[in-house]
Amino acid sequence: MKSSNMSNYNSAFKVEDIQQCRENLLTKLNLYINGSIEYQSEGDINKHFLNLKDFRIYYEKSYIYYDKDNDIFKLEYIINNKPYREESYEYKIEKGQMKYGCINYSY
Repeated sequence: MKSSNMSNYNSAFKVEDIQQCRENLLTKLNLYINGSIEYQSEGDINKHFLNLKDFRIYYEKSYIYYDKDNDIFKLEYIINNKPYREESYEYKIEKGQMKYGCINYSY
């Protein structure tokens, strides 16, 4: 395989890993919220997480946590034992269900 093809091949695996990680972490977060918090509004979610210390949910070495200063969730990807990417998610409650939207990311 040519080196440029190998690079594309490796990038494809990295994207698949990120998608799997994102899906797993957001699903685990949703399960935690639905099982632990009685919420009517975003304020109920905020109040719950403000009372927790160092809340994190892990998938392999990557994790999602609540950023208290900005009232958002941040997903940190750790690939090959190195920080790879961070995504910021705002959240809202729509028709009784949590919805997440990626508002920012950085490498």
